[in-house]
Amino acid sequence: SVPGNVLSEYCKIRVYDPNNLNTTNEGLNYFDLRGNITVTRPNGQEVFEVVTSEYINWTKQGNISTVDIKYSYDNGSSYNTTLASGVTAANLSWNWSIANSTTLTTLGKIKVADSSRPTVVYDITDGTFELRGRLEILTPSDPGVVMTYDRGNTAYNISWNRYGPINKVNLSYDTGSGTYPNSIITNLSATSTPYPWTIPNSIGTALSIKINDFDNPAVNDTSNNTFAIKGSLLVKYPNGGESFLKGSAQNINW
Repeated sequence: SVPGNVLSEYCKIRVYDPNNLNTTNEGLNYFDLRGNITVTRPNGQEVFEVVTSEYINWTKQGNISTVDIKYSYDNGSSYNTTLASGVTAANLSWNWSIANSTTLTTLGKIKVADSSRPTVVYDITDGTFELRGRLEILTPSDPGVVMTYDRGNTAYNISWNRYGPINKVNLSYDTGSGTYPNSIITNLSATSTPYPWTIPNSIGTALSIKINDFDNPAVNDTSNNTFAIKGSLLVKYPNGGESFLKGSAQNINW
């Protein structure tokens, strides 16, 4: 089998008769003995999110010392984003801490190349992966939140974090069905947090908020815990300053 402990662009083969060492011949020209790299993760169909960590994995054959790792967001047309250089090849893995500023894509690819021969010894992901932004609802999220409906006079601040260049979001709420059919607002600037939500007449104990990327609904988050909306009462009469006679009948209004 072809050895891999010594790699070179200037290899030759010599053949000789073991019974007569003067009977020998060697190849006329040099040949290239290279190592080999195979990217095993990501390799297509994965979904990564910014501000998370994902492992890039590979296998290698031959005495490759270090590798360089690059990212493409345009299906491999260019690999202008260098993620790491001089990574020990024998580690066979590198933890990618995906920065908030990383370009989002549905056509992502990773290239792992021999640092000493990056243009000839490399491998790229077979398919494409998706790199998404991320949304995180901050409020309402804690357990035990109770809001009060008072005929549309009170608002509750819905707040969130966004990760990655998400431009617009949709907000909706659910009363227990899990389908979030009730739209609060669409095409809202993703930086418009907190958003003052006028508390609706949706009395219940199993409500939840959903936020999603306007351009990619698969990027979404929901409240960690359900919350409640309760009704309210307003006494209209008597309301102060009235004088009643003992034994008289008075209407109490609310």
